[in-house]
Amino acid sequence: MAEASPPPLHRGLPNEIAIWEILVRLPPKPLLRCRAVCR
Repeated sequence: MAEASPPPLHRGLPNEIAIWEILVRLPPKPLLRCRAVCR
């Protein structure tokens, strides 16, 4: 009997966690510049 493959990890994560994981990897200077422009 073949075992089912586990579901992808991102399916169980809320969007906030996924976005946070992306943002913490960005360099701080462009991130702060984007924040200033968005205000």
